[in-house]
Amino acid sequence: MRLIGLVWLVLFVSSALPAEAVSLAIQPARLTVSAPWGGEGESELLVANTSAEAAMYTLRADVDLSRLSVAPGSFRLDPGDTQRVTLRYRPGGWGSRRAEIAVVARPFAAGGVPLASGVRYQVQLVATVPWLGAAVRGGWLAGVVTFAMWQWRRQLRLNPVA
Repeated sequence: MRLIGLVWLVLFVSSALPAEAVSLAIQPARLTVSAPWGGEGESELLVANTSAEAAMYTLRADVDLSRLSVAPGSFRLDPGDTQRVTLRYRPGGWGSRRAEIAVVARPFAAGGVPLASGVRYQVQLVATVPWLGAAVRGGWLAGVVTFAMWQWRRQLRLNPVA
């Protein structure tokens, strides 16, 4: 019985459909997209086909597409080719947050089972407020001047000039 099971297993495994998958590389390892509040910022990443066959690549962001756009969203790469992808960010508020870009590669397989491979690429989205630094410095300066005037007036009341 064991022999029959072993023979069946060998025949099943040897007759299984071949599977094909492609590989990819993304540069830089980390990406930050900065934009002024109410404006737009952009950065680029490079996607490379590191396998020995052509493939179709698709990129999709996990955040609101009106805030982060990926162009081009899909493209074909031959073996060894690269594609520059532009990320444009239009913040709706200020501060920073993380987003993920799903990068999926699908081979153009003639036979067998084509397997998609992919990664989730993390992007740091930063919204800056250009006038915030000036407002903080101005508020601090106003506080210092107010305190100095208060001290000066207090000193005049305690020691009147004759």
